[in-house]
Amino acid sequence: MYDSSMIPYSTGNEYLISCRGSDTAGNLEVPAGGSSFMFDSMQPANLSIYLNNGDEYTRSNKVILSLQAEDIGSGVSQMTFSTDNCEWSDWVPFCNEINFTFPANDGEKTVYFRVKDYAGNIAEPVQGTIYLDTTAPNELSIEINGNAKYT
Repeated sequence: MYDSSMIPYSTGNEYLISCRGSDTAGNLEVPAGGSSFMFDSMQPANLSIYLNNGDEYTRSNKVILSLQAEDIGSGVSQMTFSTDNCEWSDWVPFCNEINFTFPANDGEKTVYFRVKDYAGNIAEPVQGTIYLDTTAPNELSIEINGNAKYT
């Protein structure tokens, strides 16, 4: 068994490991092609999330999430979401835009977003917030010139 833990691997570099055997008579095997791999120990970075193109308010609990993430190693693979930063959705393939539905009650809504790369490194979550307001104004009144009879 070969222990490669002492090799100073660098994220984003591709490595080739090959081997050959020898017998007690000193005959050496011709090395096979080996196995190549890309080393990646860094989590994805530069995550961002925008709800409805950065709007502060929405009248619908259905929003569009615009998403960004980068990974210099193996690449961004999957994403997951949460509304409480505790319970997370299933991992789904990463894309830059997705529809998302909040619970229907009015108020501030927050969605957390995180990604992982093909090597399994998971990024720290980022969040986006929007205020859901589905209630029309009521008890409207108008006063003209201090309610004067003539103007």
